Amino acid sequence: MTQERAERADVAAIEDYNRRLAAATSNGDLTALEQLIAVDHVTLPPDQAPVVGRDASIAIMRDALERFRVTEIHRATKTEVASTLAYQWGEFSVSLVAKSGGQTISRSGKYLRVYRRCADRSWIMIVDSFSANHPDGGWDEIVSVK
Repeated sequence: MTQERAERADVAAIEDYNRRLAAATSNGDLTALEQLIAVDHVTLPPDQAPVVGRDASIAIMRDALERFRVTEIHRATKTEVASTLAYQWGEFSVSLVAKSGGQTISRSGKYLRVYRRCADRSWIMIVDSFSANHPDGGWDEIVSVK
C-alpha cells in the first residue's frame, strides 16, 4: 500500500469513527459512547474547566442526553495523520431539543480533535476542543462540568 493510499485509509477510518460517535450521541447510546471514548480522553469545553477521563466525559454526556435529544454535524476542513497520532479541525453545528419541551438550542462553531491509533490500527479520539463562532455564553446550559 502506498503512503498516500494509507493516509486516505486512515482519514476514512477517522471519518467513520466520527460518524459512529455522532450516531451514538444522536441515539442516546451511552454503552456505545463508552466504547468510543478513550480512558484518557480530555474535553476542552468553552469557558469551563477541562473534562479529564472517560468517566467524567460519560457523566457529562449522560446528564446532557437525559435532558436533550442531540444532533451533531461535523464538517472536517483538514485531517492530518502522522504515524500513531492524527488531528482534525473543522466546523460543527449541534441542535439540542429539550425532552421536557421548550425551545431548541442550537450552537455552531469550530473544533479541533486529536486521535490516537489503537493496537488494532483503528482510531480513537483523545482530545476534543470546541468553541463558538460567536460569543453567547450559552454553553453552560448544555455542558455542565461539576
